[in-house]
Amino acid sequence: MGKLVGLILKYALILAVFCGIAGLLLALVYEHTAPLKILNQEKAKIAGQQKLFPELAEIVDGEVYSASGDLLGYILSVRARGYSSDIELLVGVDPAYQIGGLQILAQAETPGFGARITEKNFADSLLGGAAAGLRHRKDGGAYDGITGATITSRAVFDGIRQEVENFKKSKGAE
Repeated sequence: MGKLVGLILKYALILAVFCGIAGLLLALVYEHTAPLKILNQEKAKIAGQQKLFPELAEIVDGEVYSASGDLLGYILSVRARGYSSDIELLVGVDPAYQIGGLQILAQAETPGFGARITEKNFADSLLGGAAAGLRHRKDGGAYDGITGATITSRAVFDGIRQEVENFKKSKGAE
């Protein structure tokens, strides 16, 4: 019996050492890669802003200005809970709050279903529409979502609509 307890303790100690080393290595790798992840996210955001407003010269509190100082529209960051992940996107709206573009920055939705929000035809289907009226057809709106991904489509629609409403309130416009 004493020999068995000694053997169990020996293997428990070996396992604890390996787990400790693995945990330490994981922490070191995370600490090394975290700044790179943040830098890459910022680069993706800047690239998304350029795609939404190619002629942008300056962004001030979400307002996009051209080099001549004209207001081009607004860029809003949207975070919405989809079916299986948080969806991060940028939406560009003109001064009348009509949707001018959509850039998905991050998502981990179901491949072949919800992940199709990254496809060009999904973003194109929203162009020119009023952000205030952005609702899924199943909710009484005019927009079709992605077949088999109603939750993801609804999350994008509701997230954009809510963010535009919040932005308008912050600017004192209704």
